Amino acid sequence: MQTLAFVPSAFWAVPSTAQVHGPLVAGIVNITPDSFSDGGTHSGQENLLALMQRHLDEGANMLDLGAESTRPGASPVPQEEEIRRLAPVLDMAKTLVQHSPGVGLSVDTYKAGTAAWALENSAHIINDISGGAFDANMLPLVAEHKPGYVLGHCPAPPSIMQQAPTYTNVVEEVLAHFTRTMNTLVQRGMPEERIVLDPCIGFGKTLEHNLAIIRAVPRLLSLGRPLYFGLSRKRMLGELTGLPVEERGTATAVATALLASKGVLLHRVHHVAPAKHALLLACQFAPFTMPNTGEHGDNGPGSCHATGGNTVPGAPCKAASVSLCNQCPPASYTAAGSFTVSQGQPHMPESPC
Repeated sequence: MQTLAFVPSAFWAVPSTAQVHGPLVAGIVNITPDSFSDGGTHSGQENLLALMQRHLDEGANMLDLGAESTRPGASPVPQEEEIRRLAPVLDMAKTLVQHSPGVGLSVDTYKAGTAAWALENSAHIINDISGGAFDANMLPLVAEHKPGYVLGHCPAPPSIMQQAPTYTNVVEEVLAHFTRTMNTLVQRGMPEERIVLDPCIGFGKTLEHNLAIIRAVPRLLSLGRPLYFGLSRKRMLGELTGLPVEERGTATAVATALLASKGVLLHRVHHVAPAKHALLLACQFAPFTMPNTGEHGDNGPGSCHATGGNTVPGAPCKAASVSLCNQCPPASYTAAGSFTVSQGQPHMPESPC
């Protein structure tokens, strides 16, 4: 088994044949006055510091800092203003994670200049909704610096992305975008294991498009990369339930658990603790196992032994233990220390909690 510490040059490094133990949670930190969910709610450095500390106390594996709203219809923010907003908050976040080894710092931007500044200032991950489509310099930058990269899919800038989005086949078009962009990055020298994929629910997509993507999670997983989803409080939850944005917490937790049970590894949320509880239940009730690919570990075909003697039937792997256990009762919440992978196919084994 290989343990990879979270360091700036490789916040995560998940080989395409890796077995990842336990889902991860990114706590949203909106440094904007106009985000759809909590724009302005946490304005002021003191409030933002408290928010980030709460995320960490509740077990966040990442802090995802965004200084430009990507809600539908949002106006673009100049790069200089984006960096001005980010600078003091990223400084605070760096100080906080010094006391939380293993927690990564992600900056949500589609601008290469902002991404370069963030990486120079100790960010580990660039979360790019456009997957390099909005700034021609983004993919060369990512390939050069090789950070963790959330490769997103958004067909148009936020200001116009919801103006009658149309696809012939949304799932196949998202897959084509992921494949094309990953190929470009890998050809430029980017290790594939630094890339995770975000179909960007609600970004240039109708409710029907969003549901088609969620139902096609196994198809997306066929690319061999972990999936990163952000459903927290999204409009689609309101369309399905009729709930206003401030009352979508329970729907978010349920959606998080359902996505995890389908094999989604990374979850971006506004409230970490409910997501952790939901993921605990998803792990305990319905462990997810990728299809057998013929790669069997020391345990032999058809079994994967987790800590405490738990067994996940049909999961080929070498893992002898599950070391990333953050889905425990609230009194035991701690930030993750390291990201552990072993050879085999990605799946979610039973939690040892």
